Amino acid sequence: MKKYLFLLIVMVALWGCKSSQKTILTTPTAPVVVAPQYLSSRLQLTLPEKVGGQELNGTMKMKQGELIQISLLMPILRTEILRLEVMPEQMLLIDRMNRRYVVANGDDMKRIFRGQFSFGELETMLTDASKAGGSTLIKGADLGLTPFGDAEIKLFDFSAAPLQLEASKLSDRYKQISIEQLMQMLQNSL
Repeated sequence: MKKYLFLLIVMVALWGCKSSQKTILTTPTAPVVVAPQYLSSRLQLTLPEKVGGQELNGTMKMKQGELIQISLLMPILRTEILRLEVMPEQMLLIDRMNRRYVVANGDDMKRIFRGQFSFGELETMLTDASKAGGSTLIKGADLGLTPFGDAEIKLFDFSAAPLQLEASKLSDRYKQISIEQLMQMLQNSL
């Protein structure tokens, strides 16, 4: 009898020490990946031999859903020679060397890129490139630029740190040219 009484006391003592929290088993879920609000990187543009075969360094800056800014720098002097700003409904190309610029609206962008490119697609390409295992190489053909299909942009040194990014404002010294003039200049260079 003493044995049973001792066993009963031990069971009651252990039962009193039981945790009041309950274990709930859940199924594992995939982590939710949120695209960064800001993204920046360095880049290297390699032009094909038929258009000069040069390599230009530059930077890419992006504010999600608003603006993507690509800036190309002159070798050695590291001065900006070209800036491309892509917004959801328009694109601005600034030629710093010749002080001229082109503004292209959505319809012009579809015509230039043969309907294969949009702001959202470029934003997704750049965001994917910043992820581990993402393709950091973008070819001209990926953007629908068949004359520059062999051109390559390599992205590296990514950062998601907040940055100050606004659309460029141009002085009166810059001359606006039409998209047709730009296309003619590009065809003549090929």
